[in-house]
Amino acid sequence: MLATLTHRIARLTVGTLVPVALLVPLALSVDAAPTGRPFLELGLTTGVLAASCLLLTVLAASRIRFLSKAFGIDTVLAGHRWLGGATLALVLAHVALVVADDPGRNVGLLLVVDAPARARAATVATACLLLIWLSTLLRRRLRIRYEWWRAVHAVLTAGALVLTGLHVWWLRHLIQDPAMRAWYFATSGLLLAVLTNRWLLRPLRGARFDYVVERLYRESPDVWTVALRPRHPWRRGLRFQPGQFAWISVAGRTSRWDDHPFSIASSAAARRRLEFTIRDAGDFTHGVGGLAPGTRVRVDGPHGSFTAGAPRAPHLLLVAGGVGITPMMSMLRTLSSREERLPGLLVVAARHEHDLLFRDELAWLARRLGLEVVEVLSAPGPGWRGPTGRVDAALLASLIRTRRRRIGLEVHVCGPDGMVTAVRGAAEQLGVPAARVHAEQFSAV
Repeated sequence: MLATLTHRIARLTVGTLVPVALLVPLALSVDAAPTGRPFLELGLTTGVLAASCLLLTVLAASRIRFLSKAFGIDTVLAGHRWLGGATLALVLAHVALVVADDPGRNVGLLLVVDAPARARAATVATACLLLIWLSTLLRRRLRIRYEWWRAVHAVLTAGALVLTGLHVWWLRHLIQDPAMRAWYFATSGLLLAVLTNRWLLRPLRGARFDYVVERLYRESPDVWTVALRPRHPWRRGLRFQPGQFAWISVAGRTSRWDDHPFSIASSAAARRRLEFTIRDAGDFTHGVGGLAPGTRVRVDGPHGSFTAGAPRAPHLLLVAGGVGITPMMSMLRTLSSREERLPGLLVVAARHEHDLLFRDELAWLARRLGLEVVEVLSAPGPGWRGPTGRVDAALLASLIRTRRRRIGLEVHVCGPDGMVTAVRGAAEQLGVPAARVHAEQFSAV
């Protein structure tokens, strides 16, 4: 109940602050610099909105736990991408409108060599944003390694931020207004504090969560479980809620640019043993099976709101696709260690039978917790007797037969994008309120 209230307060707070961050500077700029020239005034409007969107874009990507707990990592990252696109569109509109105000004179402002400093800063900042967009669009096609793309992304973003701030400061006409100047310094201070925490203080504090590889377990031909223990014996380990995730990086690689998010698979009751179940999907994950015992691993977490404490509804439905079973295992193992019951249904979806993970342990947990487990294959082999096909409304309706159970469902789903979308649609068809459907996915990370 307390977690639910906290999430609602967090959502309400963010839902209030985002419009404030967009509308307050807009109102101040309109009041601060009336010109009587429509193209210039529209250009100022789009420029101020672009700066606000850029600020929100950076904040959304700064691993603020408040945000991921309130909305989930997939929603935060989707917001980051949307705000990034909106920022670029507004910047381009700003440039076009400023040029349209006086084409004969203002076209020359786009020439970096001969333009004044304020215009050069704006032009290079725009170029940084365009390069971010292009590199993101072409990363997979050009097979750019994630850590290199991420380093370039961060450097270009830092350049866009600094140059945007200089552009606003060197223009002077907005900063001369006391209210606008106060807003400029307040938002700059907030951004500096968030970035200092993200890139300086958190890594320093993260030394408390230095781990070493204890053991590796092969769950399937392309899935490994990495078991970690604190590097120093006096450390108690990470405190987390079952279903949360952490960013992990391996010492000796490209440091801060090579950390990736993975759901925690171990019980929250065993803090000195941290487990991650990871599928070999290329880049970072390709080398997981080769980690030697004793290898140092840095853990940044916990993050996320994909937790199942006391459900708000009388019936719980867990749906996992492939390695998406990982956060479910943390939930089930934690409940088992606390000797609690979990009357509900776990649907495990995979392509082939050999892709089904933790089958023996799940059978034991099902008996211990009072949980029903149903396995679904999309490409079953000979002799398979269980359900087949996709996890959709028809399948879930056949498993959840009574109207009473459907109305009282609390749904948690983790897996590929397509499956998560299908389960959300199926839950809606079954009459489950959107507030009772919780999803986690990392396809865009």
